[in-house]
Amino acid sequence: MTGSIHASGEMQKDTDKIVESVWRHFIFDRLQPYAEKITMQNSRSAMNIMSRNNRSQYENYQTGS
Repeated sequence: MTGSIHASGEMQKDTDKIVESVWRHFIFDRLQPYAEKITMQNSRSAMNIMSRNNRSQYENYQTGS
């Protein structure tokens, strides 16, 4: 994940560093781990569903359904 901040206007000294650190905190420290966790959970759920479907297909094959 990458990010870039563009701003215009007058700012006090070091305001740019403060703004960047706030964005970095919320995007990289908070959002990215959350998104990765959700992605992993969805991957596991998809694998479980596929596994259940394969079992169902096998059971149907065994019973002749």
